[in-house]
Amino acid sequence: MDTRKARFGRSSIWLVAVTLLLGCGSEPTSPPPDNGSPILRGLRLEPLVVTPGESFHLELDVDRASGAVLDVQFLSSFGSPLLVDGVPFDDTLPRTFSVYDDGTHGDAHAGDDVFTTDALTVPPGPMGMGSAQELSVRFRDAPSPHEQGVVLSLRSVDPARVAAPATVDLAPDVRASARVVSLIRDDPQVFGNEDELARIVRRFYEIFPDDRNILLVARPSRMGTGTVGLAYEIRPWASGIGSTTTRPAFGSGGSLHIVVEAGGNMWLPQPPVEGSFCLVIHELTHQWAAHTGPPLSGSTGHWNFDALARDSSGFGRGGVCQFNDLELYLAGWLPPDSVTAPLTATGYTMTNLLSIFGPRFPAEGVRDLKAGLIVVSDRFLTPMEFAYFDRVAQEVARPTSLLGHTWTEATGGRSTLDVILPPPLTGS
Repeated sequence: MDTRKARFGRSSIWLVAVTLLLGCGSEPTSPPPDNGSPILRGLRLEPLVVTPGESFHLELDVDRASGAVLDVQFLSSFGSPLLVDGVPFDDTLPRTFSVYDDGTHGDAHAGDDVFTTDALTVPPGPMGMGSAQELSVRFRDAPSPHEQGVVLSLRSVDPARVAAPATVDLAPDVRASARVVSLIRDDPQVFGNEDELARIVRRFYEIFPDDRNILLVARPSRMGTGTVGLAYEIRPWASGIGSTTTRPAFGSGGSLHIVVEAGGNMWLPQPPVEGSFCLVIHELTHQWAAHTGPPLSGSTGHWNFDALARDSSGFGRGGVCQFNDLELYLAGWLPPDSVTAPLTATGYTMTNLLSIFGPRFPAEGVRDLKAGLIVVSDRFLTPMEFAYFDRVAQEVARPTSLLGHTWTEATGGRSTLDVILPPPLTGS
């Protein structure tokens, strides 16, 4: 079974607000046909996090536009309410707003195929933070509209409620707070490129010691497919769980088990509140879960929901990020005789699983995990951008949070996340 990358994307939306729970095996959106329709070539969003009353500056590089004004439709929307000129988007989908290439609405140069708007805002929400995500775009006034996969992630923070953390410059391309590394890359929107991701991780190890079990690499604003998260297994979590992948190119001497690449928002305030951190929780679960193969899982490293006789899981069954007993066994946090039978509606049991893979070894899994968050952009994060990402990392690692279901809650109190970065290496 190929567990090279587990995709987490738009194509498998499940129930209300569980977008970040599933995404089983979504594939890139096909390229637009050559039918004369406008094609979106690039996207730029500034800043990555706004404060109250501040608006985003959005630029869309569009090929084959027929005029100076385009109506943009977003076909899916999640999280905080997105405002256009201070007015909330209609709850109906698709949602539409205009972008301009006529020297108005923030457009710098008329007629250069860069369409702009300064009309978008996201109000701060719970605890002074907001987060919205728009997926898949088409141009409404095109002669034959074609959907293109885009992840437009928008964030807000209220500085009166969320303070900017202290930061230190560690290298010309590296600045860090206690919980967040801001890393400058020339092309920060590259997503799903394993070689580039490995270079980012190796750069991290040039600055920090190799003591993290988990690295989270966030790309705050990018153009790409509807996929919003990818999990890369670096080395098997344990034997007896069906996972054998190793990736020496990532440069870890032994501590690192998984790298999660987040192309969307790591936190989305959307009911049920349990689902708010599900992108992180879902992707981290790939360390041990859904590598068993048929009938329990498929080639994409996700559970076979049609077969699995479990209602609630870190892979999205049931609408909350709560690991089921099978996942807890595979993590090493529950003995095999505590997993209820059957595992599938057809009677597949733990006896069948153990006969194929043998017992999990070591039987007891690592409970206290160390994580590091790397935010990739073409410049250093601003103080308010640091404030947002630092707070998200802080909250997902808490025992409980008003922002949503935390890692500790998802694991039933069996595991913790330490997101405080280690001291940099001498000379950094």
